[in-house]
Amino acid sequence: MSKLNRHWTVLLLLAALCWSINGTAQLTESFTATGELFLDLQGAPETPQRTDNPPSGTGFRWGAYATPSSGSQKIKLFDVSGTRVLHFASQQRAPANYAYTIFDEAGGNAPTHTVDLSSANAEVVIDVYNVPTAGSVKFMVRSGFGSWFLSDTSLPITGTGTASFKVADTTWASITAKSNGGSLDALAGADEAPLDIGTAAIPDLKKVDGGGIYISEQISGGTTRFQLKGITWNGPVTVKQAETAVWPVFADFEEPDYSVGPLSKQKGWNASNNADVQKNFVASGVQAVKLAIDASAEYAPQNVPEKVVWFDVTLKPQPSADYMTLPAPEGATCVLLFHQTDGIVCLDGDGQGYGQWVETGITPQAWTRVSIRQDYNNHVWDLYIDGVEKVIGLGNAHNSTGFTRIDFQAGRYGALYFDDLYSGTTPPSELEGDARMPLAGGISIFILIAACGLALIR
Repeated sequence: MSKLNRHWTVLLLLAALCWSINGTAQLTESFTATGELFLDLQGAPETPQRTDNPPSGTGFRWGAYATPSSGSQKIKLFDVSGTRVLHFASQQRAPANYAYTIFDEAGGNAPTHTVDLSSANAEVVIDVYNVPTAGSVKFMVRSGFGSWFLSDTSLPITGTGTASFKVADTTWASITAKSNGGSLDALAGADEAPLDIGTAAIPDLKKVDGGGIYISEQISGGTTRFQLKGITWNGPVTVKQAETAVWPVFADFEEPDYSVGPLSKQKGWNASNNADVQKNFVASGVQAVKLAIDASAEYAPQNVPEKVVWFDVTLKPQPSADYMTLPAPEGATCVLLFHQTDGIVCLDGDGQGYGQWVETGITPQAWTRVSIRQDYNNHVWDLYIDGVEKVIGLGNAHNSTGFTRIDFQAGRYGALYFDDLYSGTTPPSELEGDARMPLAGGISIFILIAACGLALIR
């Protein structure tokens, strides 16, 4: 069954995407940042670098690629006599070199801003710092959930000051990075490579959420370098407002609700570094979450009124060689262990943090669906694996009464992937066994895939 069909009743309860008009008619990047920040050094892409946080800067990260060259040639962000610039050194002013960004003020790649460049008057304006005498550039835009495009028309560069590019006067071609066959969306140095310029394509210019500059003709003359004081995208700006966690929740981690890149700040999630929405390993659809070793992610809805709640998620953890040392973490109610030898085991708790381990007889698959009915009135829980009832009436590790959050924590044995997350009062579909209807009341859930491969609910 598809993601949408499986929990369609829950989807009706979720809030709509939360965007608002910022009231500005342009988005300007002035490269405000501290220090000398290398984007490309001698043709070896560096880690993309971030500008200062708002309001002094945009907070966006910039990446770049240039044809390998000899000497200390570079593309960088730095200060020239008190002016911040995007700097292409002399040998990096060659055709096919580029710099790009995604409009995320958190410094990630989940856009917080979009610009509408669809009007007849929409422009991209660059502010040139030095004194070139010849050359030209094209412009990159990102739209349509991570698709990149390059203008067919070039803008001549003949001197200092501002130069304007009329968006309506060009057609576009799709572009991909040769190194990975597609995405520049990770904003990672390893993905920066010469661009494959594809066939004619039409971007959604109403929702441009990233951009860049591409040298189409050698920049020459002047000071043997090409420096920009700023880039402005002239069009109405929409800013994504901070989202709060809602409950009940069904998160399939698919577009348009979720974008590839850092999970943090998407749909109310708080997460550490290396917690990302990605496309490489999924349970269904085309996107799921990956937590690298020791990464964590938290989803904390407010004021949940129910006492009995269902939890449902599909996991791809790295099984543990160890058992957890009791007592269980304070507040944990359901403790589930993915063990390398004993398979999936769970703790029949005594309410004080201790209890007995119970084997389910199930060896975890590449992806394993875990469904839990947690009853905080009676301090017991039931476990379903891949839709089949396995154990009922387990005691909670700690007796608890209030819902606080859903929390994922990868441990030291490897990455954790999860997909198709649901929590609510209605039993998930496709369960075999006693899928009892929940009572009225309130609950707290805490999920942890810990150093020893644990899943806990608190």
